[in-house]
Amino acid sequence: EGLRPGPSTGDWLRVSSIAYDEDDGYTVLWSHNVAGGDVLDDATAPVEILPAMADGETVILTETYVPYRPMVDWVGIPALTWANRIITRPRYVSAVAKTD
Repeated sequence: EGLRPGPSTGDWLRVSSIAYDEDDGYTVLWSHNVAGGDVLDDATAPVEILPAMADGETVILTETYVPYRPMVDWVGIPALTWANRIITRPRYVSAVAKTD
């Protein structure tokens, strides 16, 4: 099933760099995933959660997903997926470049 206490399968991490342009809107500069998730592109970028940005500004979006099922089912905690999204503006550079 992939849902069990302790180490799980189905968990994944995605890091993406997203830029804003007054004329073109939001653009995914690059996206990288680990262990499963799809990479983002311009059509799948979650623009509804992105902050207001100035022309030419970039942000880093980090997303984690971890499926979980409690060890016993009688305690009332259902099987679920913990999802976390964090948006960070680069501090000392205008954009973070992806290197392979």
